[in-house]
Amino acid sequence: IFYYLQASALYKINSQKKMIKTTTTLFKTLQAKATTFMPFRTFAVHMKYTKEHEWIKYDDTTHEAFIGITDHAQSELGDIVHVEFNEPGDLSIGDALCTIESVKSTSEVFIPFNGTHLESNKAVLDDVSQINQNAEGTWLHKVKVSDPGVINVLLTKEEYLKSL
Repeated sequence: IFYYLQASALYKINSQKKMIKTTTTLFKTLQAKATTFMPFRTFAVHMKYTKEHEWIKYDDTTHEAFIGITDHAQSELGDIVHVEFNEPGDLSIGDALCTIESVKSTSEVFIPFNGTHLESNKAVLDDVSQINQNAEGTWLHKVKVSDPGVINVLLTKEEYLKSL
């Protein structure tokens, strides 16, 4: 019996040593990979709005923003039937990005900051109903922001909803 207890205790000690060694090795491996593949840095994607009923999804690592119209804008316009995009290029605050035609009226989407218009969502040209179904989930333009600080001036979701 004594021999059995002694062997059992040694087995437990060896098992614990192996577990500690495995855990230490795993930790060191993860730590090495984390510094190699995922350097520590913070980043965020910000959702902002304008009083002109546009939403901006801004990525502060790339300084790129996706722009679209809000659900409120879409409901005020009614069913959108056509979208016409302007050509990509450098833009200043207030320049038109596109023209949206609906059953009620025609409206333009303006850029709320200086930047470079990189691309337009061509899928919207093929199926404008995407905007009618999910305006705040359908981007119209991708823009490189010239002055990232201007994003802070735009409205938060709460501020936008209060302004309605």
